Amino acid sequence: MVQPDAAEIRKMLQVFDQSSSLSPSQALRMLRSITRSIAKDPEAYDLLCDPADAEAWRSAGGESYCENQEFTNLLAARWMEVLTRPDFGNAGLDKDEIEDLQEALLRYAAQIEKAELEFGDKEELESKLEELLAAAPEPADSDEEDSQESD
Repeated sequence: MVQPDAAEIRKMLQVFDQSSSLSPSQALRMLRSITRSIAKDPEAYDLLCDPADAEAWRSAGGESYCENQEFTNLLAARWMEVLTRPDFGNAGLDKDEIEDLQEALLRYAAQIEKAELEFGDKEELESKLEELLAAAPEPADSDEEDSQESD
């Protein structure tokens, strides 16, 4: 059992805050990192205990966002916020990259739900990712790069 660390929680919350004001591609990297970390070990971020016992969460300032057990819903909402921003386009991602993002996000969501936490409207997220996937450009042909690297 990992003891929740208020400093780590505070750092995660700062990254969460920054994700709303950066370019879509930067925001995606940040959100992916946070979501992966939480999915891997929600207890380390004090998300599994009763809100009344979430001492590290409170100490890190988490209560100014929401109760500890609600943060994963807030995180899912931030994903939708970034994915639906007018400047998102495809954030420079091709079909393979969006497919990879979709698979990772759904895997993280499943891990979060397995820990008995909610992850927003997963169907809405999946639908938006499908829409982005359909609109994304095909991956650049990397055969030339591969043959040059082997020389």
